[in-house]
Amino acid sequence: SYAFGNLQLITSLDLSNLNTENVVLMNQMFYRCTNLISLNLDNLNTKNVKDFSSMFGSCNKLTSLNLKSFNTGKATSISCMFQYCNSLTDLDISSFDTSLVTDMSDLFLGCKSLKSLNLKHFNTKNTINMFYMFGEMTSLTELDLSSFITPKVLDIGLMFSSCSSLTSINLKNFDTSKVTNNFRMFDGCKKLKSLDISNFDISLITSFSHLFEDCNALTSINLGSAHKKNVQFMDNMFKGCSSLVSLDITSFDTSELLNADGAFSGCSSLTSIKMDNFDTSMATSLISMFKSCSSLTSLYLPKFNTINIQNTQMKSIFEGCTKLKISVYPEKCSNLISDLPSYVELVNITN
Repeated sequence: SYAFGNLQLITSLDLSNLNTENVVLMNQMFYRCTNLISLNLDNLNTKNVKDFSSMFGSCNKLTSLNLKSFNTGKATSISCMFQYCNSLTDLDISSFDTSLVTDMSDLFLGCKSLKSLNLKHFNTKNTINMFYMFGEMTSLTELDLSSFITPKVLDIGLMFSSCSSLTSINLKNFDTSKVTNNFRMFDGCKKLKSLDISNFDISLITSFSHLFEDCNALTSINLGSAHKKNVQFMDNMFKGCSSLVSLDITSFDTSELLNADGAFSGCSSLTSIKMDNFDTSMATSLISMFKSCSSLTSLYLPKFNTINIQNTQMKSIFEGCTKLKISVYPEKCSNLISDLPSYVELVNITN
């Protein structure tokens, strides 16, 4: 490992005759070879290699790699393998056997010049970590992950974060039944127009913070009808989703919700949110929750409760909702009612 790492002056390497038959670790092998342009790895024997993590990390001038001879059958980690190879325009890893790989985190992070990626052959049955796997791939336009079978994955946080050119993602077979972290999973996917994650089992996830933040082309999200229990954090979940027209979040059990700061802030096209069972009785912070939802006309909120919310937050919750009429129980929201913006119409729910 780190055999040629940090050789920042070298521009070309020919390792076609290097004997690596007994090598087990190739992690960071070419890490931060920042001026490397040409790399000949023909005949490189990788049959015993278990760790390829950061192998080409930060080789930011490499435009192509020929890895057809690679044998990855024993690999357990390919984390950060191509991280910040931001000049790479073509990558064929169809020969990769990933059946034993547990860690794919940061795998393609920052590969800003890759426009397409064929991963139909990828075996993800043993993968546990996919954190930031495709993060900051700003030229990637579509991604078909329908072949991904992920019964063991725990972490998908930031997985597609800042994939700002991505227009479609196919996740129809994605298994999230063991996932505990999806923080900012789709954050900054600015060209994504629709998203179907109705198959997602998110029963172990308590935080949905920043999940769809700044997905400003998104017009529809299918969250599915499966019960989402133990939801504690929804801060900035849909913040900046300015093209979203309607939402149904009735499947979310928010009886343990603590924070929904900015949850729908900047959703300026949103006309309706179905959230009749949205319970805020445990919440301590709702700052700017619906701020600038300027197209929202009505909200029926029978379980809205602001007793634990500081009075200083009240004005910000519905700030800029100039067309809105809200229906709440006055005894649960007395502090909210007393500081409600004048343009928000109030309807008191009575038994």
